[in-house]
Amino acid sequence: MATRSRPALAGAPWMFALLLSACGGGHETVLMLDSPALFDGQGRPAASARVARSAVPTTRAGLYASPEQLRHEALIAEPYTVVIDLDAAGSPQQALAKALADRAWAQDTRGAAYYVRGSDLQQAAAITNALSDAGFEPVFLVVPPAARPSR
Repeated sequence: MATRSRPALAGAPWMFALLLSACGGGHETVLMLDSPALFDGQGRPAASARVARSAVPTTRAGLYASPEQLRHEALIAEPYTVVIDLDAAGSPQQALAKALADRAWAQDTRGAAYYVRGSDLQQAAAITNALSDAGFEPVFLVVPPAARPSR
């Protein structure tokens, strides 16, 4: 199972304080995540990412993220957060082909996490499964809060 590394600054609170003071202090708004984290301390998908699937299409990996969790991951680990947006692609097949091509082009995909989102959750789940079958991991299906099953 793949693990996800965090940026080097994540473990350096003194560096964060230095950067805050350099930009005028700590009066900026801080993004707080109300949802559970997607990764545990070792960089593996957390148990909270594996939820009961009664209200959403099933994926083989069984990993689900909310849009809020995706925004949080993009903020803290942007170069390692890969979003496959089916609504922005011409078709689900084009989105899959682009993801495969991007992965082949990238020098190193260790530590990357993949997020599939789209208004058609059945199609998004199918692409999530196709990516898992192609060796991508971890792959999360992004589900809107209204569709997210209760725990």
